[in-house]
Amino acid sequence: MSVKSLAEAVGRKWPAFESAALAADETLGKLKAIVQAENIDSPDISVVVFGSLARGEWTIGSDLDWTMLIDGQAEHEHGNTSHKWSDLIAKAGFVKPGTTGTFGALTFSHDLIHQIGGMDDSNRNTTQRLLLLLESKAVNRGDAYDRVVRGILRRYLENDYRNFRLKVPRFLLNDLHRYWRTICVDYASKYREQAGQKWGIRNVKLRMSRKLTFAAGLLTCYQCHPDWIRDADPQLFREPTADGLVNYLEGFVRQTPLDILAKAVATLGPEMSDRIFGSYNTYLDKLSDPKVRDHLTKLKPDESKADPTFREMMELSNAFEDGLESLFFDTALLSPLTRKYGVF
Repeated sequence: MSVKSLAEAVGRKWPAFESAALAADETLGKLKAIVQAENIDSPDISVVVFGSLARGEWTIGSDLDWTMLIDGQAEHEHGNTSHKWSDLIAKAGFVKPGTTGTFGALTFSHDLIHQIGGMDDSNRNTTQRLLLLLESKAVNRGDAYDRVVRGILRRYLENDYRNFRLKVPRFLLNDLHRYWRTICVDYASKYREQAGQKWGIRNVKLRMSRKLTFAAGLLTCYQCHPDWIRDADPQLFREPTADGLVNYLEGFVRQTPLDILAKAVATLGPEMSDRIFGSYNTYLDKLSDPKVRDHLTKLKPDESKADPTFREMMELSNAFEDGLESLFFDTALLSPLTRKYGVF
């Protein structure tokens, strides 16, 4: 179920969702035109976007988080192609990714699939791997993208399902928890490294869009429980296979976090719609206002308590969090799963 369908079902209007989704579609169209004009067309290369563009939440001032994903033999020209793409999108007026180096360059599939955990699994590698599953889209042909997504899912499942049976995939779930906690820790690190620059906007995004992505990831993992699959995919329930579960999970990768959450809310607790989606709609509406975004970008922590704009964003984030807590802790299906898998 889409957010639009949920809004119709509960008799609400959330126009910011539709505006952001239309802006995302238009932006993807511009990027695809650049790809086609430059003939970036190879089964081994996928230009992949993340963040608000992949989530269908594009607003004025959004960064363009991207990587050039390589799944094939490494070639010298890959680097040249990546630099050329970076120059082209800069000329087209897109805001560059952040300075951490996580996005805006080449990414090779081997580390994403094989370096899960251990000393060589860097923050960059973990972030790109989880975001490929949680919020990503291929701009050009998706051959490489599809193979890598399936390869990551299979790696998680094969390490977790030695004697295959339907259950919540703990390996994937634990990595999702690790990623969420890493985001929270890195938020503090970035504040120190960048002397508090962009503190306000980062704080708000952590409470809203980052939390949304984490919640959608939890729902994806929980929906592998046999009690859920029994109704969602009767054939997989009757004949469980690793390939079948990979296909099932891949279906979530094709959805936005908002749509994953919307379906859960529609099924388990429509009365939570206003708290979760009403607050998020207003959040998107505020971010689409250049004055509000600029104000939050420049806001410093010691100014926040007396700042009416920031206080309003905190009220929205509190309502959003309250709705998520009700969904995960107070509904009959999710509450036992959250107690069993979400804490310990």
